[in-house]
Amino acid sequence: MKNMQKKKIYKCEFNMIHKDILEQIEDSESLDKKVETAVNGLEGYAKKCHQDILTTLLREMAEAETEGDIQHAFVDSQLNRIVKISNVDMKKKQLKNLYENFKEEKVNSHGTEQNKQIDKWLVDNVEKVVKKTTTDSNVNVKYIFHFYDTTETIESEEHHYSYPTLSKEIYKQFSVRTADPSEKSNDAWGDWIEEFIEHREKVDEFTGTRTQVIEELQERIDGSDVYTDIELAYNRRRIHYDDEEDAYNVPSRLITSICDEFGITPEALSSEMKQKGIVSSGGCSTKKQVGDRSPRFWVIPSNFANPNIVSEEDEQFDTSRYEGDNHV
Repeated sequence: MKNMQKKKIYKCEFNMIHKDILEQIEDSESLDKKVETAVNGLEGYAKKCHQDILTTLLREMAEAETEGDIQHAFVDSQLNRIVKISNVDMKKKQLKNLYENFKEEKVNSHGTEQNKQIDKWLVDNVEKVVKKTTTDSNVNVKYIFHFYDTTETIESEEHHYSYPTLSKEIYKQFSVRTADPSEKSNDAWGDWIEEFIEHREKVDEFTGTRTQVIEELQERIDGSDVYTDIELAYNRRRIHYDDEEDAYNVPSRLITSICDEFGITPEALSSEMKQKGIVSSGGCSTKKQVGDRSPRFWVIPSNFANPNIVSEEDEQFDTSRYEGDNHV
């Protein structure tokens, strides 16, 4: 009689522990925690628990991979880890087949509505695509997909050119699984998505920091008296106009000062001016001989700005540019 009572107590305790392990696996927020709980259970408890523990863990991993939360390499490494546990009487192939069955169940459970082709789903659900762009060349264009009847959006720089990647983003945001598009080749999909965006595109452009520095430099030169004598210009901390090169020699210290004000480097400004075709690809900064010194100047073409040029023959300012209706 006592032995029977002990067996009942043991069985009850065993069932509680068994149930607790399965609940811990299911309730753990991270997949790493689920794996650790399962591995501890497989190592520490009787084989009759193993089937339930493995089933629970494999279903959790299958769901995570199906939803795009983990890569298959993670799954494969965990399967290798499980088959090495001495208590587990199962080969890698058996374990892998069992996992693939659970994964197939997850894929098939999504239903017909979720298997709509991605191009058709986009046509039915996208209200507009905001193209966020900037006047600076170093900032990538962003496309923000806005959808009907929701504030949720999908932001993309280039991944909308890959329909598998965009499909994953749709699933993450809306829990909707989409099927392959009508045209699967990279070129065909690229052409389709570009035309799709073009008909729904709203451009939102803002002035970038580099562009602001260029505009500030242009205003500084416009509002300056520039000298044809380089030594006179340098000594007076002014800009030099080289008639032969038809260009302005702007002291590097002025460039650095303006860049510091806006929080960018002279290298960044040089790159932007090259991208915009303001200066040649050879570079902006160069040394010029000024008496016995060789300070650095930025050589900028004369069509960049319209300052007041003061010749070395006379130092009289040409005030004609200030006369007329706009004279203050």
